[in-house]
Amino acid sequence: MGRGDGNAENINKRGANVVALERIAFNVVSIPVGTESNNGHPAVFPLRLAEVHILSWSNPGDTVFDPFLGSGTTGKMAILHGRNFIGIERVEKYFDIACKRIEEAQRIMETEPPIF
Repeated sequence: MGRGDGNAENINKRGANVVALERIAFNVVSIPVGTESNNGHPAVFPLRLAEVHILSWSNPGDTVFDPFLGSGTTGKMAILHGRNFIGIERVEKYFDIACKRIEEAQRIMETEPPIF
């Protein structure tokens, strides 16, 4: 995918890559389901599914937004991959679970920052 001026690089007006350099190069991704704890939430969202999309559609330092935070899987993976994160959850019980998981990811990043 290139720009309208014929340049093959996929960059935005600020000169940054639009698509992450770490992106997943396949259209179909096979992810086993039911292999993770439900963390107290009835709809299990696989960590790998969040990770694939975060790596494919954002760069380190970008902000990932999840309007349906749930137990915080997307937030956790965003933090672990060097992204900022904003999430919204209306159910207090799930919000509390998400906060704990995201705070845990932040602690991991403080002690073991990523190499990139």
